[in-house]
Amino acid sequence: MGLIRYLFFEKKHLAYTAFGNDSYYQASSRLNAAGIDFDAKLKLTAKTYGTSSHGADQFVRNAIVDTTEYDFFVRKEDKYKAEQALRK
Repeated sequence: MGLIRYLFFEKKHLAYTAFGNDSYYQASSRLNAAGIDFDAKLKLTAKTYGTSSHGADQFVRNAIVDTTEYDFFVRKEDKYKAEQALRK
């Protein structure tokens, strides 16, 4: 998908990488508020859990951080504007 994105999409500059849903929504709302068009690429991470039902096992499941990765791409001419919007 990287080669296809490079050849056919206008939004080629990687402006920001967010980890987790909260970070994604925060970055997307800031870019939308600034009027910047963006393309977000989702990278899922596999999580495996054991089948035992111990109390410590449940604690570990609850402590795992959402590591879903989102890459935000913008047009090259919007690079500076996107960086300013994401710093606020």
